[in-house]
Amino acid sequence: MSAFRLKSAEDRVPEDCRILLTLQMTAQAVFRLMAMASKRGHRLAEVVKLRWRGIASSRTPYAYIATLLQQTLDYTTLAQRVDKDERATAAAHLASKHTLAAKRFCAGRQFMMGGGASRVVFNSDSIATSYVLAGTGVWRETGVVVGARLVELWLALFGSHRSEGTDTVE
Repeated sequence: MSAFRLKSAEDRVPEDCRILLTLQMTAQAVFRLMAMASKRGHRLAEVVKLRWRGIASSRTPYAYIATLLQQTLDYTTLAQRVDKDERATAAAHLASKHTLAAKRFCAGRQFMMGGGASRVVFNSDSIATSYVLAGTGVWRETGVVVGARLVELWLALFGSHRSEGTDTVE
């Protein structure tokens, strides 16, 4: 008995085109579509990614894809634009998620900085007010922390979670 096994036709279908096998399409049909795409200067994976909804809902996915491959669209450029837009959307979502998490983390807390010479106090609405030590036990308000400075502050604070209400940040 052989120590290796030959790959089946389905195993040789590229990962980004395997979804077509879920539409009862054979591996040979996928390979024919890949050849058609190549002759027209397209990549089947890009066509599938961009037009998946239509392909999945088509009564005849093979014919639908073959028709798409006859078009003169530049699927590579379209796929790059979609990828760029998806990355930008994902980055904005992540930033929003981190901002919300930072607000929740900071609400109602105060943070000491600069060896105890300054502090930032967040009210329950996560509005930050900064103070400096003006004398022994006397704090002078220096203003509200907003915009890029607030984001920098959140980045410095986030992750230094402690259970008590005051944290020290250097």
